[in-house]
Amino acid sequence: MTHLASWDGELVAESEIRISPFSATATYGINVFEGLRAYWRGKEKGHSVLFCEAHIRRLLESASILGIDHRFTQGDLLEALEALIRTAPEADVAVRMTLMIVGDPGESWGSEAPANLAIRYFPAISSLDSVKTARAMTSSWRRPGIGSMPMSVKSGANYLNSRYGLLQSRACGVDLPLFLDERGYVVEGGGANLICRKSEEVLFCSLEQPVLRGITQEYIKSRLADCSNYRVVARPITLPELYVCDEVLLVGTTTEVISIEEVDGRTVIQARGGELCQFVCECLKSAVAEADVIIR
Repeated sequence: MTHLASWDGELVAESEIRISPFSATATYGINVFEGLRAYWRGKEKGHSVLFCEAHIRRLLESASILGIDHRFTQGDLLEALEALIRTAPEADVAVRMTLMIVGDPGESWGSEAPANLAIRYFPAISSLDSVKTARAMTSSWRRPGIGSMPMSVKSGANYLNSRYGLLQSRACGVDLPLFLDERGYVVEGGGANLICRKSEEVLFCSLEQPVLRGITQEYIKSRLADCSNYRVVARPITLPELYVCDEVLLVGTTTEVISIEEVDGRTVIQARGGELCQFVCECLKSAVAEADVIIR
């Protein structure tokens, strides 16, 4: 069976898409992207796309900040996404939607060529019913300051910093890195946002710090704000604070939820089945059931 992808809004065989290794996107990482999840809902016979409109809006904002010119409206992107998901199997899938500058071979990092749109899906079974756990370490690689490279832009090039941290953690026999900013505050994981709980206080990094403005994180924050059991605080988080938290979670649309069971060799008190972890999982399950887009 031919696996289809979407290229500039048209369904094509994924194997037929060809991009020069000398293009600006391949050579310099001149692209912006979004990772989405489409959950199969058997009763409705369709895929529930989580936070679809928010992801498309952030993709367009990232393109604008990075100066990537393109012809696609929010409606165009949604239409192309829906057309592709209708070809997906009856199972959970992850989706990658990318605006990339291809242009002519040899385009430089300063290229002003209009971007192409690529969308593909791949299998990604949800783990909301059996949350993943991981050991983490604080990486010696720091998140770039907001005056150097805005981490709020979801660009392929920004993930090189995460790769350095991931390689380091693997070399040290640990699953995942946690990043500090230039002032030494803890900010996020390699490809996911950080949420910590100490008793009834739930800590989020301040948006003034070099972090991706996480869509899943913001949804969870809004749900926590409506819950009288917790007090939500957004501020810089110190490393000593992290070491004594009751729960440490990494969250993201593709990541879903990872419960961190160890940080720098220190055991997290409630690494498995903690109350905040359970709350977050139930919130995301509700979001799937109430998703703004169901594709049949």
